[in-house]
Amino acid sequence: MMARSAARSAGYDWRDAIEGEENQYDEYLDTSDEFKITDKGVLDLADDVHIASSLTIGETSMTTDGVYVGGTTSLTNDALTVQDSALTNDTLVLGGTTLATHNSETGLITLDNVAQGTISEDLHQAITGAQLYPIKTQVDNNTAAIGVIGEVVNAQGQAIQGLSSEIQSVRNESAEGDAMTASLAALNPLPYAEGERGQIMAGVGTYKGKQAMAVGYAYAPNSDQQYTVGLSYGQGGKAMANMGATFRIGSGETTKPGSSVAAVQSKVQALEAQNKTQQAKFDEELATKQSQIDAQNDRIAKLEALVQQLVQR
Repeated sequence: MMARSAARSAGYDWRDAIEGEENQYDEYLDTSDEFKITDKGVLDLADDVHIASSLTIGETSMTTDGVYVGGTTSLTNDALTVQDSALTNDTLVLGGTTLATHNSETGLITLDNVAQGTISEDLHQAITGAQLYPIKTQVDNNTAAIGVIGEVVNAQGQAIQGLSSEIQSVRNESAEGDAMTASLAALNPLPYAEGERGQIMAGVGTYKGKQAMAVGYAYAPNSDQQYTVGLSYGQGGKAMANMGATFRIGSGETTKPGSSVAAVQSKVQALEAQNKTQQAKFDEELATKQSQIDAQNDRIAKLEALVQQLVQR
């Protein structure tokens, strides 16, 4: 029996301790302070049992180094080993394959040689790095693509912002140009007058909130030629200028150099004086005619009275 074998291993034979058949059921054989063996082969251990070097029970042996069972299982200070599996302070090996490794420097545990888990809604299996690597690669590619797209979008945004700024600048320049054009259009020289060959002109223009001012000069050496120059300055600091020349042409009678507005006015005054003279003559003739008409009307009235008298007789 196992108890007897344990006793023999400890150096005690329970059969040698029995003195007679009469006490084999009512006495314990006091073999030591740590254990007792009854005559029934029962090993009664104390609370603390100390073994000097080893204890072997069947295929199980206990030594100061550890516990060994059947040559395939052991428990020592370094590891728990069961056939090809072992658990140490830093490593877990199952079936000869290292499953987990503990890094004493970082305090982290790495799981290795794990089978790929099945991805399913109803399963709760671990996913390996090999399964996540394609996803990580795709995520990295997507991140890089998103970065490129972000750079393109940022560049497009900057381009659009620059284009908007340029469009607004063009609008402002266009409005200012229209205002300067309007101010130049306000420069209108007076008709040619004898002795007044030069003229100074000024004008202002406005368009869509932009204002401009223009000054100009017109020179007419005679009634058949005229030269003009104008300069406009806008509120945005830009300037616009123009120059022009006008020539009188045609196959008709050319106005003589001596003719001018003053000559025309003189002729008008002469015509007015002549008209007054003719009007006086006309009034005089009209008064004469009116006197003749009045005299004829008087004679007719007298004749009518005479006829009336003759009729009454």
